[in-house]
Amino acid sequence: MSFWKKGNSDKNTPNLISPSGNWQSNSTDTNVSLDSQTEKVNKSTIEQRFGAVRSALSANTSIQGKLSFDMPVRIDGKLAGEFFSTQLVIIGESAEISANINAPIVVILGKLKGNIVANDKIEIYENSEVEGQIKAPKISIFDGALFNGQITIS
Repeated sequence: MSFWKKGNSDKNTPNLISPSGNWQSNSTDTNVSLDSQTEKVNKSTIEQRFGAVRSALSANTSIQGKLSFDMPVRIDGKLAGEFFSTQLVIIGESAEISANINAPIVVILGKLKGNIVANDKIEIYENSEVEGQIKAPKISIFDGALFNGQITIS
């Protein structure tokens, strides 16, 4: 388990603190990053980066079970269960997810409790909360995000 320190850091150096509180130095070629220069992520920013994204669950929707998509999708409601996608998954600001997620790219702006496996990358943005195990080749955790769990770089 690792804890991520909020505060001043330069863009290339993550502030990884072990549970004992000791500083761990990471090389600059690491795939885990913690940016102090968090860009505001909104619908237009996301569409500029990833293209048009369909909303699967609006803010007042609640679903329990298994969901599977073959398109970029955004979740803003409540979801419990399992979630699979062959493309981008965005967990919106109002989302409350209690599920395991498997997708190439996962962008988290809301609350998620569960495990994530991404083939490409996971981005955890400011004001989001994530609890669980995450696994991806590239992982970014931005200033102001809360993360409690285990990270595996694969």
